[in-house]
Amino acid sequence: AMVRSRGLGEGHRGQRCALAEILGEGGAGVVRRATDRLLGVCVAVKTLRPGAGSPEPRIRREIAALRLLRLPGVVTLRDEIREGDEVHLVMDLVEGSVFPGANGEPTWDSIGPLARSLLETLGRVHAAGVVHRDLKPGNVLVGADGRVTVVDFGLSRGPSPPTVAPPMTVAFVG
Repeated sequence: AMVRSRGLGEGHRGQRCALAEILGEGGAGVVRRATDRLLGVCVAVKTLRPGAGSPEPRIRREIAALRLLRLPGVVTLRDEIREGDEVHLVMDLVEGSVFPGANGEPTWDSIGPLARSLLETLGRVHAAGVVHRDLKPGNVLVGADGRVTVVDFGLSRGPSPPTVAPPMTVAFVG
């Protein structure tokens, strides 16, 4: 059931998303299920308000990390929309339960493949130069199909700017 409908990106862009129920809340903002009218799909919209637990550098870090991390096992950022003092991150909707999932009492046989998938995802994230810094069960969702997806990169740190190597001297002996 629709809790409220509001157009994100109103104005010349038209109404982008119709917001629905809250999926999660934290100190940084609120995540809602939404319908993306432009794409015709259900999405998740994370609304952040600078100064209310989400300082502007944190918002920029999360956007930068999600733009960089177009990887399996990481939630996909579709768009970011700024309205006044709010920032809306339009992301793929990940249907699932918090890690280790909703399959009853976890056993090593049930959690082992999930842990391996999570570690493989974190390996790809770290290889891209990003450290999540807030990994906890609530930031790892397990879909009904067993796929693990890492979300909430608000505290992440990205790759350092490239450093310039000192010039090398090459000598040929012959």
